[in-house]
Amino acid sequence: MTHRGGTRAMAYPLEATNTRVASRARVVITNRVGLHTADHPVVDPAGQAVALERARIAREIHDGALQDAYAAQLELARLRSMPELTPDVLAAVDLLRAAVGAMAGDIRQVVDELHHGRTDELPFARRAAEHATRLTQHFGVISVVDLKGLPPLPAAVDCELGRIVQEAMTNAAKHAGPCQITVRGRRRAGGWIVSVTDDGPGFDPAAQGARFGLQGMAARAALIGARLAIDSVHGKGAEIRVVYP
Repeated sequence: MTHRGGTRAMAYPLEATNTRVASRARVVITNRVGLHTADHPVVDPAGQAVALERARIAREIHDGALQDAYAAQLELARLRSMPELTPDVLAAVDLLRAAVGAMAGDIRQVVDELHHGRTDELPFARRAAEHATRLTQHFGVISVVDLKGLPPLPAAVDCELGRIVQEAMTNAAKHAGPCQITVRGRRRAGGWIVSVTDDGPGFDPAAQGARFGLQGMAARAALIGARLAIDSVHGKGAEIRVVYP
């Protein structure tokens, strides 16, 4: 994706994207690599190549990183059963088991999304709602998604915005330990704002780990002509906003 700059610079490519999406909406997906209309099959070589590559990557991750994570879980379980371990060591092992379990869950999610090839095809609002459900299952955090106030967005903007919000939600669930994450979208003069708020302990945006994640989200926001804003106070949670324009 090369949509850089302001609204004027990105108007044409975004409209072109919408045209292609509208055209695809008139066909019915019959399998991972082919389409058909009411009259006859239509072969999509580019779509076929992408689907095959996604499947290959999914297999590589499943047979490599995911299996390694499972092996680590088994080894930690064996270590946990040793009777001579001290309480401090047992606590450390339990923390490692939880971390490896969460990592395995993340890898499974990536494999599933690659295999089904559907993550970026879904509307942003639906992806955010589905991601909220996964975070509840994995971390027990309640997520509220309210995007009814958001205006219709071009497909390319919708895709990048969805990735930013998913990362912000995941980071909050993993690192902030909040009780609730709230995602809201609303109109503003000449544009819109989407915010991800948590009620965790807050964080220092200048910290090295935080800077790395925030820089990635800021780069994605810049691709759609938006900017990233962060408000966080220790003890009072955090809010990450994508503001357009």
